[in-house]
Amino acid sequence: LAEAELFGCVRGAFTGAVLGRAGAFEAAGAGTLFLDELAESAPEVQAKLLRAVECGAVRRVGASGETPVRARIVAATQRDPARAVAGGALRADLADRLGALVVRVPPLRARPRDLPWLVAALAGDDASWPDAEALAVLAAHPWPGNVRELRNVLARARWLQGGSRPGPDALREAIASGWRGAPIPVERGTRRRQIALSGLPRSTFYDRLKRGRLPGQEALPAIVSGRAS
Repeated sequence: LAEAELFGCVRGAFTGAVLGRAGAFEAAGAGTLFLDELAESAPEVQAKLLRAVECGAVRRVGASGETPVRARIVAATQRDPARAVAGGALRADLADRLGALVVRVPPLRARPRDLPWLVAALAGDDASWPDAEALAVLAAHPWPGNVRELRNVLARARWLQGGSRPGPDALREAIASGWRGAPIPVERGTRRRQIALSGLPRSTFYDRLKRGRLPGQEALPAIVSGRAS
């Protein structure tokens, strides 16, 4: 399947191949093809990648001939290339062929100046966020999961805040409650989401909830469940 995704396949090449199709190399045309986690790919896939890059042609799975390709290749790996080659995870000849220009991206903790731009890009269209208080909370975290962790923290914080702009407390809780920390009880995020949906001040919401006078109360859990799933 990995080979079919990269190089394409002809009809009937394997079970489920009901139609022939182009792979990523052909689909990229004269543009750029990004290969992520290169050192995690299987040895046989790496061998065919080497041929595609070296010869400028791919062979669809099940085909007898080759198709010329022109895409520029950008590859990435979380592993140190030299160690990956020494450990047998990455072919040395493929690393040499793709290593015309090597860019080493430091971890997020080593480039705190990028944090405001990354957060702004991940936060969407809210130009006034993140503010200084939010950035101070985020800057204090070492980000062992790098940008992926940052993206998840922002999404989790927004959920904890009931879908609105997350405050410092929601950000702190979101950072502390990832898979590396303690899970969030679903009732907490659900209640915050209910408050946001009701449009009521927090104190008024809890007062009406206690007295059973919350309008549309029976509909809120269904809305929240659909959102949270």
